Amino acid sequence: MFKAFSDSFRLSLIERTSSPFIGIFITAWLSFNWRALLILIWGEGSINARLAVIDEKYINTHDNLGWPLLATAIAVAAYPLITYYPFKLWQWSKRKKEIIVEDNDSQKRITAETYQKLKADLKNQRETLSDIIADHDSAKALAFEERDKAQAALEEAGKTHSDEYEQILGIKEKLSSQLETMTGQYQGQSKRSDELEEENNGLINSIKSLEDHTTRLESRCNKFAEERDEAVEKISILSNQHEAKLQELAVVHKDSAGELKTQLKVAQSELDRLKNPLLGQTLGSQLSGLTGSGQKSAGLSDVIRSPKTVLPDAFKK
Repeated sequence: MFKAFSDSFRLSLIERTSSPFIGIFITAWLSFNWRALLILIWGEGSINARLAVIDEKYINTHDNLGWPLLATAIAVAAYPLITYYPFKLWQWSKRKKEIIVEDNDSQKRITAETYQKLKADLKNQRETLSDIIADHDSAKALAFEERDKAQAALEEAGKTHSDEYEQILGIKEKLSSQLETMTGQYQGQSKRSDELEEENNGLINSIKSLEDHTTRLESRCNKFAEERDEAVEKISILSNQHEAKLQELAVVHKDSAGELKTQLKVAQSELDRLKNPLLGQTLGSQLSGLTGSGQKSAGLSDVIRSPKTVLPDAFKK
């Protein structure tokens, strides 16, 4: 706003000082009073002595005001007539220069009317800008006032909520302590979990060892079962052979108990050569309890025909 005021004052001063009357009057006044100025500036003696000389000799109405005004009036009246043709010539020369400049730099010059119109528009824009600046200043002042009110309200709200903030800090401290406690418990549980995991790994290793041992036992049982099946097969073959022999002996030598015992002993020796001693002992004890009668021979035949009734119990033992 101050800048706009200073620009307006400067333009007004330029317009007034550019008038020919002021310049002619100053020139006329200096032509009538130049001696007083010389004495005042470069005269001898003190300033009081020079002022006294000036008051005595050069201060009068005619020289200080009358003759300069008369000369100024005459010069102002004759000035247009004197300067018309030189001014016209100067304007013609200036216009020629402007034409040359326009041809060379492709710039268009404006006329005096356009200049005055632009000047008036600029003045109006400056006035509008001044109004806008004034409105802006008032709005700025109002905004500052609102800011101060908001700041005061904020300070009051801060004081009001200070207690709540302290409560929040207390809750935060409690939560921090609870978090530390839970962290300790979690670390203990994590340690216990590691111990349980180690125990679980040990159990898994033990289970694997048992599985390996079970596998080995199964392989041994399978091998033993194969051997048992082979023995049973051999026993079946021998039983069939002995049954055939016993039938022949029963037909031919029904009353020959001694020969039957001999055959039983041979069967006993054959059984002893088998790999399962327990099976041989079982069959031997059953065969030794038989007699030379036909009924007892039939019982022996039944035992020999069904050796599988005795073998499972023997193998289980």
